[in-house]
Amino acid sequence: MFDVGMSELMVVAVVALVVIGPKDLPRTLRALGQMVTRMRGLAGDFSRHFDDMLREADLADAKRQMLDLGSQGADGVIKSVVDPDGAVARGLELLDTDAKDVSSPEEKSGAASDEPETGKPETGAAS
Repeated sequence: MFDVGMSELMVVAVVALVVIGPKDLPRTLRALGQMVTRMRGLAGDFSRHFDDMLREADLADAKRQMLDLGSQGADGVIKSVVDPDGAVARGLELLDTDAKDVSSPEEKSGAASDEPETGKPETGAAS
């Protein structure tokens, strides 16, 4: 983080010795050490709280997704995974309507005939 070499540390130590004085220097260094320790503790707490918030946000997102899946039901989930844009469903509907169109002329021709269906072959002679 800081690129401080040995020569810079010596300059800081000499300036601190001159400015603070040899009598108050140990007390000042102890207070500085305690302050650094508190700052490290605060940084650790912040990091833990930040991680907890991220974890809770992920859990809330996962819970919302599970509730969405539950409200859709199994059919909705399968449809959303297999056919998200509905192209397969439209294709199947077209096939179904085409199959009905193909079967319709046969039904119409059978219903339009004048002869009743008895299931027995006709003999041609009326009795």
